[in-house]
Amino acid sequence: MTQLRHLLFEQGFLPCPSDAGNGNLQTLTGVIDFSCTEEALGRIPNLKTLRISYRYDSRTKWSIYCLEKLFNLHQLETLKCHFVPKCLRKPLAPLAVDLAFPPNLKKLTLSGCRISWKNMSTFGSLPKILKCSN
Repeated sequence: MTQLRHLLFEQGFLPCPSDAGNGNLQTLTGVIDFSCTEEALGRIPNLKTLRISYRYDSRTKWSIYCLEKLFNLHQLETLKCHFVPKCLRKPLAPLAVDLAFPPNLKKLTLSGCRISWKNMSTFGSLPKILKCSN
């Protein structure tokens, strides 16, 4: 599968990466609770499109997903990240998530993340952004 360029899931979980990377992978979509460790991202360096979802509750430890490491996907142009609460009965506070985006990002869609206003400056640092939506 080292020649695979597009991997599309409706909803899928990826295990910890094996030793083999896939430098040809350009599209990865439908992945749930993807851990963006340096090791995992290093195996897919040429990714251009990423669509991921995270299920959470008040006990979720966001640090295990390493979302601040998305910055290392230098070829990434399109990112869709959906945050889904496990329980809708309780009002939820803004997520304590550190997000950092790669400089080549052109399209960004974040839904359900409830980013606080103090983190809005993150979007101003994206020089090539063409579309930003929630």
